[in-house]
Amino acid sequence: MCKLLEDRINEGRVQERIIIAARLLQKNKCSIEEIAELAKLPIDTVQQIEAELKGISA
Repeated sequence: MCKLLEDRINEGRVQERIIIAARLLQKNKCSIEEIAELAKLPIDTVQQIEAELKGISA
């Protein structure tokens, strides 16, 4: 039970970091590398988020 709760908390943190990265990408003021560093996400994840945002706005 404790492991399940811990996993859910971690999932929530990752979701928060993804939202932060998406917001930074939308502002278009930082590089992919900077966003990855600030959001504590891998560069490829930030690139995927960017691709999804471009797909939505296209």
